Amino acid sequence: MSSVRIITILSISLSALPTTSLAKANHQKVVLRLYENPSDPLSDVLFTLRLELTEKDLHGNSIGWEVLSVNIRQHAKNGQPERKWSEFSPVVDTSDGLWWTEHADVNAPVLSEFSEPPLIWGTAAADDPNDADLDYNLKGGIYVPPGGTSHFPTTAALNYNMTEIGAQQSMAEGEEEPAELDDNDQEELRPAKQKGQTNQAKGQERTSNELA
Repeated sequence: MSSVRIITILSISLSALPTTSLAKANHQKVVLRLYENPSDPLSDVLFTLRLELTEKDLHGNSIGWEVLSVNIRQHAKNGQPERKWSEFSPVVDTSDGLWWTEHADVNAPVLSEFSEPPLIWGTAAADDPNDADLDYNLKGGIYVPPGGTSHFPTTAALNYNMTEIGAQQSMAEGEEEPAELDDNDQEELRPAKQKGQTNQAKGQERTSNELA
């Protein structure tokens, strides 16, 4: 057998061997909502933070997620328009730059397993060129509700700070603040408790106050 044929056969054999890399990356969206009153799910949502993740590494039942982007949305309020900022490849402050999360089933991650993001920070660019860019950082932890019942179906205890470039003080900050954890950022898909019934409850509250 010629040496050329041997090399060709060896090349084909090696390419057929299984690889440790993931055949298809698993993507995940993590959405954090910050409320005007963190203890009241009927209060207004002030900020929505959306993190886009992709599966990068796997060890046992732990997945190392790469944070592809962070998108920050400040909701319109008191006549002020909605504003948005975004950043690709933010800093994930871990030894390898990945967000490691333990999963009961690595083939089916669930939302509650993403309640403890590591320290993530960076500078997000404003969508509107008239707005200043935004320095931000966030880090999450397990939320332990004081009364034993969480305000939201899934809640994270979030430390965060958001400061516009050139500003003397932060635009928003919180320490172990309860934040709603979700996997969508579309208002029409929010649960009825946080959306559909919110206006009704507020209207009933206003009516009750007026009658009192």
